Amino acid sequence: MNIDIMLAGHKKMFFLSIAVLLIPFMLFGQTDNYGKISYLKNNPKRKYPAVGPGSGFNIFYGDKGSAEKRPINIFFQLKADYQLTYEYSIEYNIERGSLSQEYEEPLQLFDFKLDYYNMNATMRYHLDEFFGISNTAVYSPYVALGIGLYHFRTYRNLMDNNNNPYYVNADGKITDHTGKLTQRDDIFESRIRDINSLTAVFPLGIGLKFDFSEHVEACTSLYVYYSGYDHLEGYLSYYKHGNTWKRNRTNKFNDIFYEFSVTLMYNFGYNSDKYAERYVPPVNQ
Repeated sequence: MNIDIMLAGHKKMFFLSIAVLLIPFMLFGQTDNYGKISYLKNNPKRKYPAVGPGSGFNIFYGDKGSAEKRPINIFFQLKADYQLTYEYSIEYNIERGSLSQEYEEPLQLFDFKLDYYNMNATMRYHLDEFFGISNTAVYSPYVALGIGLYHFRTYRNLMDNNNNPYYVNADGKITDHTGKLTQRDDIFESRIRDINSLTAVFPLGIGLKFDFSEHVEACTSLYVYYSGYDHLEGYLSYYKHGNTWKRNRTNKFNDIFYEFSVTLMYNFGYNSDKYAERYVPPVNQ
């Protein structure tokens, strides 16, 4: 198992996403005069749920470092959240997207594309007090942990436009059915049917929530998803051992993937029948 390659890729993706998440801190870190927002933020029982669309990108890592390319895929989501207490909120998410991965010679025929629906719920713990963030700040960092269902279909690019199969020569080159060298098209037409199409996923993430006004909110987040299944790509992964490729039949790690997203949400208002627990006045600058 090529652990070094896998961990190197994970670290690079992790630190890049952390850098993106820190940008709002620099932009909004001095915003300290939102008295009304602070009042609503510190009285979550008055607040109704927020709902809105979002988008982002994902990268598939599987459980091996054998991929030559890790394409970035765009996904779309519908998110809803509700503030339970000052520290805790819950998030529901429905997502539609795809994952893919490309391999070097001679494993090109194992390239895959996966179309999915992801439905999950996460519990978020807000870190305002931990970081000493002002009660009047418009942003709130959090960590999150959840569970969800992942419905997917996995495809490979095994046929040309005339439904003739591609072949791999001993030198790792792709040929057509006549034995001539060829370039594959970009159509992933062959669905893998001998694997499951539904599995559990377990998201673990960090994020920032923003309260821009009484009704407008936004979230930016980075999640790592651990799958309850090791065949999202359709097989147990291969890894390089010296100059040869070996199939890993005994690995104990399921597939994982990263997601980074930005969501803009509309809050439906506040319950005027509930009494405020405390009021934080605006800070005069």
